[in-house]
Amino acid sequence: MKHIGTALPQRQPGGQNSLPKSEAPDATQNAASTGRPLSSTPARLPDEAVSTVLTRLRAMHGDAFDRRWTGVAIADLRDTWAAGLAGISGQELAAGLRAAAAHRWVPTLPEFAAMCQPWRDPQAGFELAQQLMRQRIAGRHTDWPAVWLWAAAQRMGGDLLALPWSKAAGRWESAVSAARRDADAGRLPAAVPEFVPGNTLALPRPGQARITREEAARSLSALLERCAARRTGKGK
Repeated sequence: MKHIGTALPQRQPGGQNSLPKSEAPDATQNAASTGRPLSSTPARLPDEAVSTVLTRLRAMHGDAFDRRWTGVAIADLRDTWAAGLAGISGQELAAGLRAAAAHRWVPTLPEFAAMCQPWRDPQAGFELAQQLMRQRIAGRHTDWPAVWLWAAAQRMGGDLLALPWSKAAGRWESAVSAARRDADAGRLPAAVPEFVPGNTLALPRPGQARITREEAARSLSALLERCAARRTGKGK
């Protein structure tokens, strides 16, 4: 078995925060944030990207990194991290590396994944959803990191912006669980639909209703957002 330090490639020129082309956001982007169906999420991070991440972590922590993974074959380490970081974008990997540099300890795979996507923490996700929904209602561009995060915000309705975390925690975690189930089952739209303030829905004539499940979901989401906008004084 190769020693971890000698098996990993040497750091490539380009600066501490540069990542290889295979790790660019469009190559490893989270499926939910790009609008691709969940089934198209990569099964693993590209090998070059994994090697870059592990090499950077070793450069930060030196011998502590080697001691952390003593007895672990480099091939096993790479395979485990490649699978565990699947779907994380290049920008998120860079954010994770910056966060790891601020700590004295060598992160485990789950710890590093959380550094890359801190919004997966319930409270952090709730606060990000509040921020993005306020921007959305105000008519500003929003970049939701995952469609299920937006869907969880829809389930909260106007209470998302009305309640503090201390009172919304239980409901938010339930909303996230339901939204994740919908995402896994393919019941969410491919991308977060555009919010059109003041948009109204035309009711069909009796007996003439023809609407798909996805159209119904979009209509319900639009209605919930308009309710939230009115509750915060942003809508008409």
